[in-house]
Amino acid sequence: REWSLGRRSSATTVVVVRAASGSAAAPTPASGDSSGSGGSGGGGSGSEGGGGVKKATRNAKGGPSWFPMHDFCLTLPWGLFVALGGLAGFVLAGSTKSLAFGGGFGSLLMVLGGFSLKQWKAGKSSSAYTAASLLITAALTVVMGKKWLLGASFIPSGLIAACGAFIGVFYIHNMVTGGNPAKTKEE
Repeated sequence: REWSLGRRSSATTVVVVRAASGSAAAPTPASGDSSGSGGSGGGGSGSEGGGGVKKATRNAKGGPSWFPMHDFCLTLPWGLFVALGGLAGFVLAGSTKSLAFGGGFGSLLMVLGGFSLKQWKAGKSSSAYTAASLLITAALTVVMGKKWLLGASFIPSGLIAACGAFIGVFYIHNMVTGGNPAKTKEE
């Protein structure tokens, strides 16, 4: 096997070339273009050649390319989910407490996500907004998790607690690995 790493915008492309038995594999471009010999299996272009080229794309922090790297990529939809949950609790059960806390915390999360996005676009650190989002998410997770463990139904209590735990782990990962990646020219 031959491994080569190439840089393409904010993603790293890993190219694995498997040589046919008894022959050497030609190096394959890792820059993401489709030119190249395609290996020793005869002609072809890029990943379609007979050399068995496989590509696995990674984001700038080493995770899968589909996994969000920026805190606001999850904070904005998470805030919307919490706010809509609060509104649903009010509409379906007449709970003003649900409207106040769900709507309030959800709106606050969306505002923090918006500020984080604004800071990222300006090339500044948004770690304070990520930390504030983590605190709100942790509070929601603890309160709703406790409510669910004491006998409330899974929806909404358990669902908010489970989602909050996942989002909380994401925020911690984001902060430990250095926050939001720097903005690239393509973004």
